[in-house]
Amino acid sequence: MKNSKVILEELNRIKYLFDYKKGKVISEQNVINTRNILSEKEEPAKKTTTLKVGDINFSYKVGQSTFGKTGEFLLDSEKKKEIDTALKTAKDMLEKTPNEFLVKIKFQSGESIIPSTKYKTGELSNLRMDNFKKYVEAFFGPNLFKKDVEVRKNYIQAKMTTEPTGGWNDYYRWSKLSDDKKISDPQNKEYSKLKVGYDKDQFSKIVINVVPNLGSYQCTYGLKIQINYDDSALGHRCDCAKFEIKANGVTLSTVANTSLTTLEGGQPWINLNNGRDGGLRYSTMSLDSKEIVQQIMNAATEPNRIILTGKCLGPFRNIPACQYFNYECHSDVPHLIVTDFNGEEKANTYPKGSIASTKQHGILAKMSACGVVDDQYKGTSQPSKDKGGVEAKVKREGKKLGFAGFGTLTTEQMLSNYVTDEFLVKNSDGTYTVKKTFKNGPSGFEVTYLPNDIVVKTYPSGHVSKDKGVTFEPKK
Repeated sequence: MKNSKVILEELNRIKYLFDYKKGKVISEQNVINTRNILSEKEEPAKKTTTLKVGDINFSYKVGQSTFGKTGEFLLDSEKKKEIDTALKTAKDMLEKTPNEFLVKIKFQSGESIIPSTKYKTGELSNLRMDNFKKYVEAFFGPNLFKKDVEVRKNYIQAKMTTEPTGGWNDYYRWSKLSDDKKISDPQNKEYSKLKVGYDKDQFSKIVINVVPNLGSYQCTYGLKIQINYDDSALGHRCDCAKFEIKANGVTLSTVANTSLTTLEGGQPWINLNNGRDGGLRYSTMSLDSKEIVQQIMNAATEPNRIILTGKCLGPFRNIPACQYFNYECHSDVPHLIVTDFNGEEKANTYPKGSIASTKQHGILAKMSACGVVDDQYKGTSQPSKDKGGVEAKVKREGKKLGFAGFGTLTTEQMLSNYVTDEFLVKNSDGTYTVKKTFKNGPSGFEVTYLPNDIVVKTYPSGHVSKDKGVTFEPKK
């Protein structure tokens, strides 16, 4: 096989003859520079990903909104400039490059516990969000807004839940005093501290992102694929759990520097090796660019489908655990979790597929372009076959529970948050399945929701659990 130098010399000779035939003057500038070509580095691959154009925080006075009913801005004019600048940047990208981008806006809003004579609990957050959405729609225009803009809501619970010892009327009295009179007021120390917390709870946050427009594969963009060992009861303890993972034949790399990547972020493999400490391991891969999504979906052998495959990359250390498996991986413990761009859970299962072979890729799971795993590849957690592995816990049956909001959020707002944050998944019959453990309820009446529990009934905010979630009764 000819080396690079010989090939380039031949190219120069061909170029010389070509230029001579055309009557060109031969000079050093016309000759291919062998040194430059040999030393030239490849251009980095293009990556079209999320562009954050706005991340804006607001503080409010009690009962204050962002926009009035007719769209007038009610806060600091500098904040309006920030919003308008971010929205203009996003709008310009939509208009200058039609069909290339989409705008995704997340609006967070919180209320303090200070009672309002004008609004019920949760109404002010809804008003702020609704008025902001109207403002954004007017800014982009109805056609562009409907086609290319998405606004999502996220409700934030108040953190300062302590009421003033003198009651609200006394707090109002103190709040109206001049600064010099507040200093001499006997309640000043307590109320000043409370006010700091109340003020922090009265806020909104707007995050504006411009993302690639992938048409029918938009739901594929931003998928996060986690393959974890996250249950110590399964007894996995060995160094034969390092895998190459592919989606439709395209190798995936782990996300670096996140709480969900414990080992070797940014590498073209996942690593569940824990032979030294028996600890938990997390690996996350993200379909976070237009190019990777197109590459994966263009390579699909089944229309609009993603086939996850894996191959063992062992052995890694000559230890008994690996020898026990004849130097091959075992795929009896990986926990597969798939979430979309907005953080909503699409899959949470222990796949039935096998990726243990060192010789070829095996199918871990098949799923839709949006990350929903086929039923035939869904499984339950199983004990590891490692030597000396402890027995797995018996899979618990879920309970049927009720649910109610509390504090400054309505029941609907809290359910919306838990769905967005991946703790709950709404079922087609209107019930909710618990995917991750969480506690909900006021102090002293907290209900613990565990995986596989089902929320079968909801109650108005302010109700508390009588017997840990099965029935509720109004707070007295």
